[in-house]
Order: sequence, then structure tokens, then C-alpha cells
Amino acid sequence: MDAYVSKIDPAAGKVIYTTRLGGSKWDGAIRIEIDRYNNVYVAGFTESSDFPTTSNALRSEYIGGKSDAFLVKLKADGEIEYSTFFGGREADQGNSLAIDKAGNVYLAGTTWSNDLPGIEKGSLNKNSGRGDGFVAVWNLDQPSTLRAKYIGGKEVEKVTGIALDDSGNLFISGFTQSVDFPLRAALQKKLNGKQDAFLTKLRRADLSYRFSTLIGGEGEDQAWGVAVDRAGSPYLAGASDSTDFPTTTKAIQRLYKGETDAFVAKFNTTGTRLLYSTYLGGAGYDSCGYDGGDIAIDRDGNAWVVGMTHSLDFPISGVIQAAYGGGNGDGFVSVINPSGSLLLFSSFVGGNDRDILEGTAPAPGGGVWAAGLTGSRDLQTTGSLQKAHNGGLFDVMLVKIPAPRRKSTPR
Repeated sequence: MDAYVSKIDPAAGKVIYTTRLGGSKWDGAIRIEIDRYNNVYVAGFTESSDFPTTSNALRSEYIGGKSDAFLVKLKADGEIEYSTFFGGREADQGNSLAIDKAGNVYLAGTTWSNDLPGIEKGSLNKNSGRGDGFVAVWNLDQPSTLRAKYIGGKEVEKVTGIALDDSGNLFISGFTQSVDFPLRAALQKKLNGKQDAFLTKLRRADLSYRFSTLIGGEGEDQAWGVAVDRAGSPYLAGASDSTDFPTTTKAIQRLYKGETDAFVAKFNTTGTRLLYSTYLGGAGYDSCGYDGGDIAIDRDGNAWVVGMTHSLDFPISGVIQAAYGGGNGDGFVSVINPSGSLLLFSSFVGGNDRDILEGTAPAPGGGVWAAGLTGSRDLQTTGSLQKAHNGGLFDVMLVKIPAPRRKSTPR
């Protein structure tokens, strides 16, 4: 399997370029970001010792273990400008990515390595061997600027998302099984079940903690993505099988309904209060996210979330597809108003086989793009790029959802 990046002109119905990223073994691109010059940054992980790197790479050789993280920068025409391994002697995965206005790159993920580059001397070393989160930042033109930090306790952690605000901070999402997960000014100070979601805020200048908190109930809770609004308030989206996951008074869904429910939670800037927290789901399995950027905040402060549902009674509103398509799961797109009290839009997206929406990003002029995969041969399509499933287990699907019509907020 190779990673790849494709640039698409949906109006013209054509692929502008596709660039393969890979070596002789497994390679996967997990996150993608685009800067103001239309350069493309891609994070993922590779098992290929011959993954292509450039002469200006931070690390041009595979370090070891089952996998290394990688970071690749493509020019606007798809040419590879920068490509590097990132990792230590054990397995490393690049799961999340962000870039700031100064051109610094923030790479986050999960590592089993004790020897990550950029860790300051005297700082906490990785202490479990069972998988800790990490975040690393550097300027691609200045390798000496590299700084990195472990995030985790004695048990398992997975970092799933990263987001930057406009005040010099970064937010990290994920989930942990560690009773000693590092907490600072926490809203929830202890692990409530086998596994809880977490939200951590760091200062970009020195990667010091601003706050770090758990959120979860008696079951297993996972945060799969994080986003920040223009006021600096962070949002988590994920999945929970806890019947007592914390929800707020005016939430659109206060009670747990099924095998697993999705959830969306909005925090204040200091992480000391939930501005809203809600379940989102039906009687079956529902999850916001599946190793992708599953949440985006639009200019009006609405939270757009995507994911996968197995629930025939998944909550819908203003739909483009009113009924479950069948098969082993449908994708969904849902929009929640800024106070968390109203579902502005919610729809199934899927056909007669397995469908998952994994990533979303705001679209120019309003609404969002959503991307995922489909095994369905009867998926509704528009446009001229590819009208039918071309075979194999899955094809990629790309969906544009317009901004929902405004609704009055319940009092």
C-alpha cells in the first residue's frame, strides 16, 4: 500500500495531479494541511525503509521499529519539496498535523520509542513502552528549531488530533488508559473508566502545559478530533460507550442510546468548564471520526462533524439522505449550533455496503467538504469526475455539503 495526494477540480471534473508517497512496504497518509501559498503538508507513517526522502530532511534514514512517522511537503504543482522520517528505534505513527502562519510545522501522533529526536534533556522520558502521545514542532528550513514532547502515562495513549488558536496555543486530542496521565487545571481529575478521552492545551513557544483534562464516563471514551473557534474555545468529537458521559443541561441529546454513541463537547478557553456536551447517536454503533479530521468549526461557530453510523434511527435534520443506505455502516454529516442546543443539519451518506466519512474541512463560500471511503455500488453521485464505483474493496468518496438554513435557537 502506498500513500498518495490528489488535487481535484470538482467543477471541471478532473484530477489536477496525483503524487504517490511510498516505498516497498506499507505507507499511509493520515492528515493533510494546505498553507496560504497552496503548498501541501502531509503526515502519516511508513513501514518502508526506502520511503523517499529529500536532501533537506530532518532524518533521511528509517530509524527502526515497525514504523516511522513521516512528514512531506508538496509544492502547488504536486512536486515533492521536503520529505523526512520522524521517529525513534521503536514504532512511531504520525496521526495529526498543523502549520502556523510563521511556517512552523506541528506533528503529533503516537510513539513506542524512548529516543524521539527533539526531546529536551532532563524532561520526562517515555515511561510505559505501551504507546505514548507525542508532539513535535520545527521550521523545515531550520532543523535546529526542533522541539518535541511526550504526552502520556504508564498505559496506552493515542493522539488523534491537533489544532492551533490565534493566541499562541495548541490543542491536542486523544484517549488514554493511564491513571497517571499528566493533568493540569483539569476539569476531570481522574480516569473514570478503562479509557477516557483527553484534551490538552500547550503553549506553542515552549510546549508547556496550559491545561490538560480527561473527559469520560464508566466505559470507554475516545476523542478522534479537535477544533478551535475564532474565540479560542476548543471542541472535541469522538465516541463513547459510557452511559454516564458528561452532558450539559441544554444538550441536543443528554442520554446514551446505543451500543456506542458519538459525542461532541465544547470547552471554555481555560478548560475549566463545558460550554456544551452532547451525545449524538441512535440504537447502534455511532462514532465521530475514524482516524481523520472529523470536526470543523465554521465562521458562525457551528460545529460540523462527520463519522460512521450503524443506527437506523440516527438523528436527522434537513437531510440530503433521509434513510440508512444499508450494508455495514453509513457515513454521516451533522451540524450543531454554537450553544449545542440545536441540530441544524444531520444526514446519512451511504449506500448498500460499508461507508465511512473520516475528514472534513470548511468550503469556500460556506458549508464543508467531507471525505471518506465507500464500498457501495449504489452511492448517489453528481458531477463528472467518477460516476460509479471502479471496483476493489473501497473507493474514495468526496462530498460537498452546503451551509444549512438558519433555524431559531430554542429558549
